[in-house]
Amino acid sequence: MAAPAFAADDDRDDVREMQRATATAKISLAQAIEVAQREVPDCKAIEAELKWRRGGPRIEVEVLAGEIWKDVIIDAISGKVLTVIDETPDDADDREELRRDRENSAAATRTFAEALAVAEKEANGGKPVEIELMAVGGKPVYKVELLVGDKLVKRHVSAVKENE
Repeated sequence: MAAPAFAADDDRDDVREMQRATATAKISLAQAIEVAQREVPDCKAIEAELKWRRGGPRIEVEVLAGEIWKDVIIDAISGKVLTVIDETPDDADDREELRRDRENSAAATRTFAEALAVAEKEANGGKPVEIELMAVGGKPVYKVELLVGDKLVKRHVSAVKENE
């Protein structure tokens, strides 16, 4: 019986953290992705997440840059890049994940900004706090997590525009 209580506490903590981060963030996930893509030339974003850290809200954008990933950490108030961390695949599982990320990115015809707009509309104006390009059933989709009031909700948005 104790495990569900802990899970509920963790969910409430996540919601409070997201409420705090969204209340103080001045830039959106879409804007942070643009900043990251300017910072790392010839890259493609695959994930962005708003987080509360000591010192305030941060947006972590993961991008593909050649044969590595880079995490671009951005101050969500000023929009300033705080750091860029290289992540090199160091085993077969990582190399397979990198291959899948490249495939999903190449197949996506809908941008992150477009996917965020669709998810916001579906969630009646919820505030996006995370977006990730992934495959579901072999097709590229954006998994979007939004803060809607006091709940975190997930939406899947096709990464391929209709009629393509």
